[in-house]
Amino acid sequence: MKKYINKYLFISLGLALSLIVVASLRQAIESNTGDAFNPVETKANSPVENFELTIAETKSINIATYNIARGKGTDGIRDILRTGSILKNFDIIGLNEVGGFPFTNHAEQLGNQLGLPWLFAANQKRWFYNYFGNGVLSNLPVSGWKSQMLPRDVKKNRAFRNYVVTHFHWQGKELAVITTHLGRGDLVGVQLNQVMKEFQQYPHAILMGDFNLKPDDPIWAEQVGQQTYTEADSSMSSTNQLLVGHSERVDYIFLRGLKVLDSGHHPRGISDHPLIWAKVALIPDRDASHISESTSQ
Repeated sequence: MKKYINKYLFISLGLALSLIVVASLRQAIESNTGDAFNPVETKANSPVENFELTIAETKSINIATYNIARGKGTDGIRDILRTGSILKNFDIIGLNEVGGFPFTNHAEQLGNQLGLPWLFAANQKRWFYNYFGNGVLSNLPVSGWKSQMLPRDVKKNRAFRNYVVTHFHWQGKELAVITTHLGRGDLVGVQLNQVMKEFQQYPHAILMGDFNLKPDDPIWAEQVGQQTYTEADSSMSSTNQLLVGHSERVDYIFLRGLKVLDSGHHPRGISDHPLIWAKVALIPDRDASHISESTSQ
């Protein structure tokens, strides 16, 4: 009898260990779509819907992109509330390196802290839940979103990467906002090419995130048409240029059909990346047509 008990015990232990190994492996999440963000936890009678309508009609919006490093600062302290402390007063926030947990994620936690509807666009599962990816926070009305996995070389680069496109209503226009975090190595140019093709489909669009490309990387010259976008953060580079004055920079905001009213950044510390922000407004259709004609000559 004891012999059989030991046999079943070893089998059970083996199955348990196998399950742990399988659960610990990172698995890619297929592309996904949706028609709304997750609602923020609000108090009763909170005027969220009226606020969305007000935001949709404002002449300018404040946008930001931030690689939050899963809430970990350069001091080694992991505190997502501290991360949220520098994300106030933005209308659209793109997040990279967003961590997931069994019953919550950093996008949800930050959304509740800031009072902003949220989206967690995970690119991988681990331990049977959405483990890691990008996020978006915004009070602008959403008409739909999609997440798209980016190609990767399984042998050379195991990192899972994706981008998420959100379609917002703003001033009677559709505004496409693309948030991404590109990989490293040989495939970064391929990934950038796919993201730029998506970006160039929309007359009014924002592309932002961690591109893992420094300003002097030759891939920019190969992939990015300077005439078709504005590089938003004039505190780090002048319009339409990627200057080498910030040679370690990898985070950017690009615009189509929009103009920059103000911009800046919050230095590294709360994360190992700076927060990049810009205040933007729509370019009137007549001005956009004029710009398009002049750049095509």
